[in-house]
Amino acid sequence: MVASLQPVVDGEYPSLTAGTIEKLAQILFEELQMSGYSILIDDVQAAIVCQTRYYAGWAALEVQYSATAAMNLDISLPIAAYEWSFIEPVVRAHCALLQAQRVEGSSSLGGERFGLTESEARTLYNEAREKLPKDAFVAAPFSIDTGLGDQYVTQNGYFWVGGFWP
Repeated sequence: MVASLQPVVDGEYPSLTAGTIEKLAQILFEELQMSGYSILIDDVQAAIVCQTRYYAGWAALEVQYSATAAMNLDISLPIAAYEWSFIEPVVRAHCALLQAQRVEGSSSLGGERFGLTESEARTLYNEAREKLPKDAFVAAPFSIDTGLGDQYVTQNGYFWVGGFWP
């Protein structure tokens, strides 16, 4: 996949699109397939859509900033490179969980077990999913002008509103 790096203009960090969900799924699917995974491209696409939906609960997607109407979260949705850096670890853990479930299912039919157990994969998935909101939810620093000046700022720098403190 070829990515086009945009120039920095007026100190603004340029955006970079990692690709559509469909293209990202194809790249990840091919990598996982070469590693012995038996999941389907549809599984990878569904995992990316699922985790992008989860990400969107904590941060607006870059594509939403230029949208003029509602859009569908489907495989044609473009994902920015920084968004993909948050979403990808969860998608990989999701795919590992799917693979582990399939391997455990096939072992009950006499197939040989390999890779992560379903329990190990679920633990990794839960940890990755728990980390996503912490990484994705970022707000720019801001200050609050109360119009009161510094009369309510204590010596240690804490803001006091009322009550018995400090």
